Amino acid sequence: MGKSKRIKKNEYHFETLNQNVKLKCLPAGYHTPKPPSNNICDYCNRKFKTPDDEEGIMLICGHAFHHRCFAEKNSRCNYCLEFYKKGVVSNIKSYINRLEKTDRVNNRLSEDETLNDENSNNGDDDDEYEVLEEQISVEFNNALELIKTW
Repeated sequence: MGKSKRIKKNEYHFETLNQNVKLKCLPAGYHTPKPPSNNICDYCNRKFKTPDDEEGIMLICGHAFHHRCFAEKNSRCNYCLEFYKKGVVSNIKSYINRLEKTDRVNNRLSEDETLNDENSNNGDDDDEYEVLEEQISVEFNNALELIKTW
C-alpha cells in the first residue's frame, strides 16, 4: 500500500455569507496545518455552549478558543505562530540564496580581466580602492533591490 496524500481545499464554503471563498483570500489560520473549526475550540476540540463571545474568543486568524484554553496557550495562536515562523525562515533562506547567487555572478572574472590584473602591477592602490568601492556600492544597491521584491 502506498502513502495517502492529503487533499488540500482550494475553496471554503462560508455558510453565513452563503458563498465559496478562495483559500488565498482567507485569514492566516486557513493556511496552517490545522484550519479553524466551526463552533469548536481549536485547542480542546469541544463545542462552544453559546455562539456569543462570553465563552470564548475568535482571533483574527480565524481560530477560536475557550478563554481557559487560550490562557493555557499563553494567549496566542501557536498554529499561526508556527506558520509565520516557517514563512520567515523560508524567506530568509531564499534571500540568502539570492544574495549568494548575485555575489557569485558579480565576483567571476573573465580570463582577460585576470590576465590584465597579472600584467599590470603598477601599484595604483587608489584606483583599486575606487574600483572596490564602486563594486561594493553596486552590490549594496543590488541587495536593496532584492529586498524590495520580498
